[in-house]
Amino acid sequence: MSNLRQQCSTILPGNKEDTPAEHFAKMAKWCEENNVHHDVYGEGETIQALEQKC
Repeated sequence: MSNLRQQCSTILPGNKEDTPAEHFAKMAKWCEENNVHHDVYGEGETIQALEQKC
């Protein structure tokens, strides 16, 4: 799908796909703003909350 998107000359506003770098930067910013601490899979508040939603 991304190859098809690269062939487009016009992309409508609001439909721009983030680059991997932009996506990771947004995740890092969110983690910083929400005081997320590093945790190990299966341990920690963040992963516990995620697993409860699934």
